[in-house]
Amino acid sequence: MASIYQIIPKGHKNPQGQIYQKYFGEEYQTYFQYSIKRVDGKRYTKQKYIGLYTHLPKKSVRYLEVLTNWIQTLQSVSATDPRYYLKDILNEFYVWNGKRVRNNELSYHTATQAQSCLEKWLGWITKEHGALEVDSITWNLIGHYDDYLRYDKPKIIGRHKVDMGVGLAPKTRQAHLSYIRTFLRWANRSNYLSNEVLLDILNKFVWPSSRPIKEEDELYPTREHQKVYLDFLNKKVIENEYSVHRSGNSIIEPTWFYYLLLMQGLTGTRTSEIMGLSWKKRKGMVMGGSRQWSYLDLDKNEMSIYCKKRFRRIPINQIRWIIDRVSKKIGRGHNPKLMKLRYLKASMPKGYKRKIYREYKSTYLFENPYTKLPYSTSRLHELHKNIMNELGLPLYGAHSWRRAWITRMFDEDMNLARIADYVGHSSSTMQDLYRKFRPTELQPIVEQMKEWV
Repeated sequence: MASIYQIIPKGHKNPQGQIYQKYFGEEYQTYFQYSIKRVDGKRYTKQKYIGLYTHLPKKSVRYLEVLTNWIQTLQSVSATDPRYYLKDILNEFYVWNGKRVRNNELSYHTATQAQSCLEKWLGWITKEHGALEVDSITWNLIGHYDDYLRYDKPKIIGRHKVDMGVGLAPKTRQAHLSYIRTFLRWANRSNYLSNEVLLDILNKFVWPSSRPIKEEDELYPTREHQKVYLDFLNKKVIENEYSVHRSGNSIIEPTWFYYLLLMQGLTGTRTSEIMGLSWKKRKGMVMGGSRQWSYLDLDKNEMSIYCKKRFRRIPINQIRWIIDRVSKKIGRGHNPKLMKLRYLKASMPKGYKRKIYREYKSTYLFENPYTKLPYSTSRLHELHKNIMNELGLPLYGAHSWRRAWITRMFDEDMNLARIADYVGHSSSTMQDLYRKFRPTELQPIVEQMKEWV
């Protein structure tokens, strides 16, 4: 499908769409538009500015002549195709991400991370290949960048570049490549990247797996393992006072993760819902969009959670004693504005003296005293993995204890709708993913079958 259209001011046309006689010699901006298929099979409209023409009435000889010429030009190599450079298209992608953040379709953290990773990619391309057009990207180029991330890029721990190895960690490298893939798909949808180039990249480059595939036994803990896990955490919380991360030569061991994991294990909530838990409702905690938040209402013994566009309130009677042991004062930390000074220790001739600040009231239950934000998910998973090794259990993920909690609830309450509302599932049919019966649990059926003979 192809057509020609012109931008003609309203005052130049009569109600029937014909040009007034005094404007017969006037030239107007003229465009050639046609449709083309994307990778997903959907069609989109593409247009090209072809210059200034006098009025071209539809189905006139002149109109058909211009249209035929441009259809033939489209089928051949056209010199009028615009050149889209990677740097310019990336800026448009950042603007698009910014709109998604304002519409609560994307978190600010994700948008910032995406821009940081893509800027590093652009810097590497500029250094190696100069100013590059989007359609010039190949799967081989992305493969070379993958090798750079894997072998040549210096490792970074905290804010330090270290000499004890090269290359990024697998998960960090995977994040860099996933943002590149997201950008390429967006560029195709926005008509900047051709279908052939995108398909060639997606099919030929071996993208890293998003997550390791675990066996079912590592996804659904048994009741015996759940009891061992909860007893261990319960003992740790009772024996150890709540303490946060301390740096330097402090002898205090952090215990915040024991409290967090025990609360998650006793409520069946998502780990992120507990990690971001605040002491009270804060500004911006409104329903709508994809932003996630959670807060406590200690007067009503309730926890309010908004996650995956569903709001729910659940009682916290069974974990109130844990919350009461969590200190609302976070301890002494650095002023975030002066955090960079900590990393200038070696460059100061007289040495760096750590400046101590007074204790302050925490916003979040589990708050890092140096960033004054919740602890990172990667840090929690690392500590959880250490607990699994200490107990000699399979390498369950932190989310596995949510599955164990939901599975066990079927023994106590078979009301699917009530369980789905408590854990925040979009529908009661999601419970079918958690109703996993093991052979030992199906043994009573076998015993009944023996009576049939």
